[in-house]
Amino acid sequence: MPSAVLRFPSFAALALVSAVGLALSASLTAQAILTAAPIDVPPAPAPVVVPRPLPTYESHPVPDRWSGKGELSYVATGGNTDTNTAKLAGEIQFKPARWALLARAAFLNSTTETGDRNQRVDGLLRASRGLTSRIDAFAQIVYLENTFAGISSSFYPLAGLSYDVFTSPTHVLTARVGLGYGQESRVLTPDRTFPTADSEIAYRWRLSKTAEFQQDTTFTTNMSRGRDWRAGSVTALTAALNALLSLKVSHVASYLNAPVEGFGGLDTVSSAAIVATF
Repeated sequence: MPSAVLRFPSFAALALVSAVGLALSASLTAQAILTAAPIDVPPAPAPVVVPRPLPTYESHPVPDRWSGKGELSYVATGGNTDTNTAKLAGEIQFKPARWALLARAAFLNSTTETGDRNQRVDGLLRASRGLTSRIDAFAQIVYLENTFAGISSSFYPLAGLSYDVFTSPTHVLTARVGLGYGQESRVLTPDRTFPTADSEIAYRWRLSKTAEFQQDTTFTTNMSRGRDWRAGSVTALTAALNALLSLKVSHVASYLNAPVEGFGGLDTVSSAAIVATF
């Protein structure tokens, strides 16, 4: 019992000494922190802002959706009628987004030495939409009045697909196929209406920065009468004179396998033209 009493005060004294030591250490640490010289920390650098000009119209040009041509030609016709005359032609294209709209017209009028008056009027309205990078769907209507060949008026509405066989900076070849319905009025004969199957090959060859060769070939067949088919060909060479004007020479051939009674099947139009592009 006496030995136990003597050990208790020794533990209490040890705990008291430890507490005093901890308190003294904490006091000295706090005093050292308070009296220590402040650390000179440099301020963070300000962010660098590089001024950028706002985009302008010139830096993001909008593609020109409208384009067109006007053409004045000196013409020599052959086939059913041989004559020299003038021709007016023009076209307008509008390309909004993935659509392409084309309107084209040509007018040719002549009077022979005997007083016979003939005229040829060509018209085309076409709307197409891109389905893939190479395939387009299109619908069009073609109008033709060609009294040189005994056709007083004709309409050929059709719809189909076009395919870019190949496209390069130098050569472009496009094929079109479609189905339609022809309505044809002939001189002194009954009118005709018939389903049609149509095909076209359009080729462009850029000979240089200012010259281009064109070859278009069309074929239309009467699906209810196989021998009643017709074909057309346009061959042209265009050379730019300046940014606005070009010189164009062309040869157009039209053939009816079942011509109007009293007329031949082949008609040709050769021309030299001044073309204004806008």
